Amino acid sequence: MIAILGKVLLKKPFFKYFIHYFFCVVSEANLVLLINKAGFRKGLVIE
Repeated sequence: MIAILGKVLLKKPFFKYFIHYFFCVVSEANLVLLINKAGFRKGLVIE
């Protein structure tokens, strides 16, 4: 069911870009968190 829904959504450019953008934001947020964790270990705070 979800796979079929995914295929239908991917045929629509808006959803394809939205999903791509969403994953980019999530991965970027995770990267920032990792940098902050590394910074805190060194005693630095990265904004």
